[in-house]
Amino acid sequence: RTGTLIALYMMKHHGFTAREAIGWLRIVRPGSVIGGQQDFLCEREALMQQIAAAEVEHFKGRDRCVEALRKILSAEQFAQLSKLYLDGLR
Repeated sequence: RTGTLIALYMMKHHGFTAREAIGWLRIVRPGSVIGGQQDFLCEREALMQQIAAAEVEHFKGRDRCVEALRKILSAEQFAQLSKLYLDGLR
């Protein structure tokens, strides 16, 4: 499970593809990211790239970031993200 989280971080913050992150993790920690974890990472690759791009937009202005997130997330995903953000501020 730790390898999966590390791979998501690598994909989002360092631009790794899912396969590149999996390969790197297996070199440094053999046996990491197996079975369904591989599929999960491959399914999330595009989303991690989109979120990373939205964060870049954030530095250009919060309103543009929110607009970028609205474009890439479903209404339900956006609502969940908003709720998590607001809960974190309390």
